[in-house]
Amino acid sequence: MIEVRPNRPKIASIGSMDRKPAARDALQGLVTMARSRLPLEAPDSMICRDHCSFCARKLLLFAENEIERQETRLAAGDPISLGDVDQFARAMRKVEAALRKGGFLAHAQTDSSDV
Repeated sequence: MIEVRPNRPKIASIGSMDRKPAARDALQGLVTMARSRLPLEAPDSMICRDHCSFCARKLLLFAENEIERQETRLAAGDPISLGDVDQFARAMRKVEAALRKGGFLAHAQTDSSDV
């Protein structure tokens, strides 16, 4: 016996659905978000406090170097893979989590809102 299957959407009709951003667009969005969420321009007096259990300056320097490296790749038109996007996102999440755990992000956000 032959089964009749209901009409399935054709591949062409799927194009009208919302698409995920391309890897290049996703990386650009992450770079922009990282620049806005991390206090990269914080003065040293705010970064280095009397007692520190980790080095916020080194974390911020690492984050800034990674952001600049990705911006350079985007500007040069280098191919961007989803692995590149994932690696950058993980690194920035870890930096943000460490800064938040050390109390630096909460301190930085409080000080910047007072200005």
